[in-house]
Amino acid sequence: MATRAGLNFEKVVGTAVRLADKEGLENLTLGQIANEFGVKPPSLYEHVNGLQGLHLAIRLRGFHALNDILRRATVGKSQDEAIRSLALEMRKFVHQHPALYQATVLTAVGDSKEIREAADEVLETLNAVLAGYGIAGKEAVHAARYLRSLLHGFVSLERSRGFGLNVDLEESYHRLVETLAQDLRASKVRWAQTQREIRSK
Repeated sequence: MATRAGLNFEKVVGTAVRLADKEGLENLTLGQIANEFGVKPPSLYEHVNGLQGLHLAIRLRGFHALNDILRRATVGKSQDEAIRSLALEMRKFVHQHPALYQATVLTAVGDSKEIREAADEVLETLNAVLAGYGIAGKEAVHAARYLRSLLHGFVSLERSRGFGLNVDLEESYHRLVETLAQDLRASKVRWAQTQREIRSK
């Protein structure tokens, strides 16, 4: 079996992402990646620490990619405009790179400091959007969980073909996002009221 020249970490991870996006992250094997480069699986250990190390590398790349998408979607925007753009681009990202996205929502096992910092960057981007509604502190944690649960739930069901009725999915997603924005506006009012009550004591 001929060896392809120029094999390195970035090429291995990039190929792994491409294969995982196509076949599923759970189906990814070192053998598949090795075949792409015309090498034996042990050769990959020079670049990644086995399958677990590869999954962690994909997880890191996933957080970086997701944060880049969300930041570009929301820069210069605030409140409802930012939420609509964020929701649109996140949905596109999940459909275009399902493995990268899946890697960001898996249970963390062996996360490095670099991965934790990348995950925190995604949260910081979400918090910046929520701050536009005046939501911060513990309220921001609840709001971020609510936002993620709604968008993740819809797109996950969509990808698994969980919506069987012949009714426009675009309209359903639009309504979900508008309801989310409405709820965040209501949270802003509640947050402001809470702060007034605290200051009055």
